[in-house]
Amino acid sequence: MAWLVGDGFDFYAGANLTINPSIWQAVSQCTLSGSSPRFAGSIWLQLGNTSVTAGNASTIQFTNSQTIFVNCNIISGGNAHVNGGTTKTVGFTLRDTTANIQCGFYLRNGGDFVLTTGAIASGVLATSTVLMPLSGQWAHIQVKIFIHNTAGTVELRLNGSTTASWSATGLNTRNGSANFYANVVNVESNSAAGEGMDDFYVFNDQGAQPNTFQGDVHAVRQLPTSDVAISWARNTGPNNCLAVDDTQDDGDSTYVSTLTVNATDTYGMAPLSPTPNTIIAVCPRYEARMDDAGPHTMNAQLTSGGTTVNLPTMNVASTYAYVSAAYPQDPNTGLAWTPSAVNACLLGIKLLT
Repeated sequence: MAWLVGDGFDFYAGANLTINPSIWQAVSQCTLSGSSPRFAGSIWLQLGNTSVTAGNASTIQFTNSQTIFVNCNIISGGNAHVNGGTTKTVGFTLRDTTANIQCGFYLRNGGDFVLTTGAIASGVLATSTVLMPLSGQWAHIQVKIFIHNTAGTVELRLNGSTTASWSATGLNTRNGSANFYANVVNVESNSAAGEGMDDFYVFNDQGAQPNTFQGDVHAVRQLPTSDVAISWARNTGPNNCLAVDDTQDDGDSTYVSTLTVNATDTYGMAPLSPTPNTIIAVCPRYEARMDDAGPHTMNAQLTSGGTTVNLPTMNVASTYAYVSAAYPQDPNTGLAWTPSAVNACLLGIKLLT
């Protein structure tokens, strides 16, 4: 396995990321912001609420991994950068379950980065030179950490660099447990005013790509634009695809529904724009709830060429929740995705019970 977990943050309308248990297991004091985004129209995770409380969010537990890559974009605005400042502003910890922190990685308000023994208030293991001297600006970071009690390493590549912007070796990056791995990433900040993250994903060095540095990656939304085969009923509009093409969750404003077991809707998608150089993964996502007593289960399908794969089954609840999955390779070929293959994909939803 290479891909572990990731989120582009663009679809949520509410602040609670736990509406997507495929990605997040615990969230505290986070908001979602469209102000000063990295790209026009995108949404990013602000690690803090409107009070003085800092925020944090823990991913689901993933495959035990000794070498972990964290690829994301960060912004620091709450602790204005000062010459020699040592206040940690935004970053993450690698954990063995949510309880045991192996090490942490943070930007400080002096413009340097540090590797730490634990969470944001913990001691410093290694310090970079000043690499990000200005606050209020987006920066892309790729961080590779090898977990070991004596031979741990950290390497940072900043803003798409193809070589190390900073690295350190001979570190104890295994502080929280006796295990030489982590399986949870917790993102956090030290201020509610402007610290945040976007286009966040995590992978290891095992299996097919992504399994090494990937460069600057941007999550792009593709929405349903055509009805291929429909059997669900829509509440409004001329096409089922237009009832489920929400750029952000709109609750019950537009939806499709059914009580017929095995009823399936299939949709075509808008083409990628612009055409990417490389596709790291395709991550279909759907959202559903039930408005009767149930119980109900459903799933979604991704079809590429002649191959259809099923996303995890949802036990549908009375409140909306997301299910998502990541496909780093085209299931039809077993190879990396091409833009034409992605553009030809179909998305489906099916009521199981």
